[in-house]
Amino acid sequence: MHLESRKTFLMDLFLVLVVCFFACITRSNLWVMTGVVGMCWLFRLGWAWWRSPVERRLLDVSLLVVATLVGGFNDFNTVVLHGVYRYTVEVFSPATGGIPLWMLLFWGLIMRFAASFSWTVAGDVKIGGSKNPALRIAFLLSLVIATRLSIFRLYLDPVWSWMPFALATALYFVVLQPGRSTYLLFFLIATFGTAGEALLIQVAGLHEYHLPMFGGVPLWITLWWSLAILIWQELAAQLLEYAGALAHNRRESLEKAPNLPEMSVP
Repeated sequence: MHLESRKTFLMDLFLVLVVCFFACITRSNLWVMTGVVGMCWLFRLGWAWWRSPVERRLLDVSLLVVATLVGGFNDFNTVVLHGVYRYTVEVFSPATGGIPLWMLLFWGLIMRFAASFSWTVAGDVKIGGSKNPALRIAFLLSLVIATRLSIFRLYLDPVWSWMPFALATALYFVVLQPGRSTYLLFFLIATFGTAGEALLIQVAGLHEYHLPMFGGVPLWITLWWSLAILIWQELAAQLLEYAGALAHNRRESLEKAPNLPEMSVP
């Protein structure tokens, strides 16, 4: 199943690079970044509506909204509720828990780009190939839940902070046995995800972690980037296919519905 056009992938890449560029040259200035990220997010929303095929418009818009909600919730849960890392930039109000509001929108752009990037590298994504898709999804979600719960407790430990992510990654490849493109994708995400975050830490002064290793990025984050995006892109693909199938079935049922006879008016 082909999920993404090359133009959409390039647009997602461009928007993420624009945000990173302004974050670096302004040191994450609150007002500049709020305006830049807000405009980029709205532009991506418009792109999802106007550039997508008619039958996929609502799906693409929904995917951007879901990506924003999931990314924002994960950030809030990790930063505010568990203090795993912290932002070092201005915020409008302490009520946000130290998270700049523009960052919550940026997470939507990041996660949407992560899906585009993954689908472009992997080519056509085969959905539903598993004998038990529900069991596969449950396994993927269990990896997410287990690693998140572990890091909330172990983020200060120099060894055990990253060990659960290494184990979860090993389980992912052993149990699911993905193709070669997934191994390439894992390496690319680990490399560019870590490099991009190091840039935002060192140049943009955006945030800071405990146990910094690669330009301020701890080892567990490098592993988490790859594992999380591999899981996210598959769940997003499943969501698109399921929603698309529902829409298709609804159209078919409407087309097959018998036409009611016109009532004549005496």
